[in-house]
Amino acid sequence: MVFMLKPAKPQSTHSPRHAQAQRFSRLLRGASVLALSWLPFLGACTISLPFKYPEPVGTGSPEDRLLVSVTHAKLHPDKRAAFDEQTMVVFNAMAHHPGVVAYAIRRELFGNQVWTVSVWRDDASRMKFFMSEVHQRAIYMSEDAIETVRYKRVTIQRSELPLSWGRALALLAESEKPQKP
Repeated sequence: MVFMLKPAKPQSTHSPRHAQAQRFSRLLRGASVLALSWLPFLGACTISLPFKYPEPVGTGSPEDRLLVSVTHAKLHPDKRAAFDEQTMVVFNAMAHHPGVVAYAIRRELFGNQVWTVSVWRDDASRMKFFMSEVHQRAIYMSEDAIETVRYKRVTIQRSELPLSWGRALALLAESEKPQKP
């Protein structure tokens, strides 16, 4: 009969507590790699505030021509807070401005891109709001946060309301290359 002896386990110079800490560290590294692998996908996740319609959708004639203004901005990550704050000030002011038919905002959850869309009865109403104190102050307070901006203005018929983000983004896709503000 032959007996085979197993080689002895090398004695660890580390305590069981150290081994446990090493296992936990490996687990955390693995979890971190897994979590970080999702970042590119999370950057593309967006959240939108619902479209607001100060004028009921059925107002006016279905053939009325309306002006749609769509904006897309890429923001400096360290300066985004001022932009977000001013965007909400403008967003809340639009509800009371004459000539605005609809408006909405959208942003990346974990990124630095934002979009706005507004629908106007005419360009004079849009320009009046653009030149308003609330909008001019918002531009002044947040323009350093903007790295690039694209915009598109088109006319649609009132019958094309309610507007969707899919339609607004398709309109924007037809615009020129990004510009520095």
